[in-house]
Amino acid sequence: MRTNIVTFVHPEPAKLLAYLEQNGVLAHAIAPDTVRFVTHHDVDDEGIEHAVATLAGAPGGGTP
Repeated sequence: MRTNIVTFVHPEPAKLLAYLEQNGVLAHAIAPDTVRFVTHHDVDDEGIEHAVATLAGAPGGGTP
């Protein structure tokens, strides 16, 4: 099944979300320890690659 939504647990979502936003990637916490990403039709491959690279470089391990 294909989806445009990714969720994962992170020990410090507020810090992760601040880091992502500083680097041009928006995401939201949907629970105290759960982060959600949702793409939109205007997010192209380059945007996805940027989000993945930014997440991978995030403090705290960044790999969902």
